[in-house]
Amino acid sequence: MQRSNLIVHRATMGALVVLVVGSGMPGCSSGGGQANVEATPGTSPAEQVWIDKHARFNLAIEGVSFETGVVVVIQPLEGDFEQAIRLREEGIEHYNYGRYIDATAAHVRAVRMAPELPEAYFSLGEAVLAHGKVDLAAAAHRTALALDPQFTDARFHLAMALWMLSQPEDALAEMEVVVEQDPDRAAAHERLAIWSYYGGDDAGAWRHVHAAQNLGHQMPPQFLALLAARTPEAGASN
Repeated sequence: MQRSNLIVHRATMGALVVLVVGSGMPGCSSGGGQANVEATPGTSPAEQVWIDKHARFNLAIEGVSFETGVVVVIQPLEGDFEQAIRLREEGIEHYNYGRYIDATAAHVRAVRMAPELPEAYFSLGEAVLAHGKVDLAAAAHRTALALDPQFTDARFHLAMALWMLSQPEDALAEMEVVVEQDPDRAAAHERLAIWSYYGGDDAGAWRHVHAAQNLGHQMPPQFLALLAARTPEAGASN
């Protein structure tokens, strides 16, 4: 059940996320435009590039906070739902061309304009992840799920982020829900097979290997060799 980029109307939204409006919250203030970063004395060109990118990223996420583990809009933007959707589409275009900070800025503006749009949080999560901000990505996907618990793509990416954040139990739990919601998602079965192996559950690993293979998915040969060496397939419950 792959989710499309079609509009999700207000009437179909799920659970609510508490969005705090105001300027006194921790996080980022509103603003726009380009970051004016002066050269830092004693830095190499490579270091200056990193400083400039960091400043641009901080500017891109102004108006929202990730500090509570979800995305909180602290400074909303005026605009309508259709404008927010167009901003998301603009962000996706930036992302597809590798302009991840510009993508982040567009998605943040979409979220600030339509905080009830789960797809905007999902796209924001992908954009900040491309910038290396795994914890922020998890917060964005978690917010999308709070608005729409059936948003399986967001749950899959949340599980992946949690694994990268060294939270294996939470990652496994979320990915198990993914395959409950979408049993034909072979990539989720592959992840569960690998994660079960690392957790010492070889029977579970084989079960998800077979589920993935039955869907026509080719599992990584190196992983299959490791699993078979530790627990031969004939000795595992399918």
